[in-house]
Amino acid sequence: IWAVRNGPLKLVVERTRTVQPPALFDLTNDIHEDEDLASSRPEDVASLQSLYAQWTLDTVPPLWQQGTEFNSLPQVLAGDWNGFNKDDASPIWRLTRITAPGVDGTPDGFNWFTTMVHAAAIGGDTTAGNHSFVLVGARSYTNQWGGVR
Repeated sequence: IWAVRNGPLKLVVERTRTVQPPALFDLTNDIHEDEDLASSRPEDVASLQSLYAQWTLDTVPPLWQQGTEFNSLPQVLAGDWNGFNKDDASPIWRLTRITAPGVDGTPDGFNWFTTMVHAAAIGGDTTAGNHSFVLVGARSYTNQWGGVR
């Protein structure tokens, strides 16, 4: 299922049911999405489908999405705090995988990797200030993302 919204209008499409047409709702008067307006407002359906099509062209799917041939595990957050050591998988830099779908799944249906780094004057994981880091996959800088400050 995917949906797109522009102002009060929301278009919902169920990909697994290709024979079912998209549903259009005006959330101003129908917050529960009870009245499908798609057949009476085809120009709004087309406009919202166009918005979704443009969004998909501008969006790059994550490389670590489950089911791809890309192997990026293990993943390490290497930074200036550890000399950009791609082999440093100590617990504070290790990433936690959130698999979609699931009870604690992700809102976009893709797998995510998360971590928390505490930079503080005292008591943090690393010293306070600006830091640079890269997300390194499979212990190889050929599989990296970041360069962020």
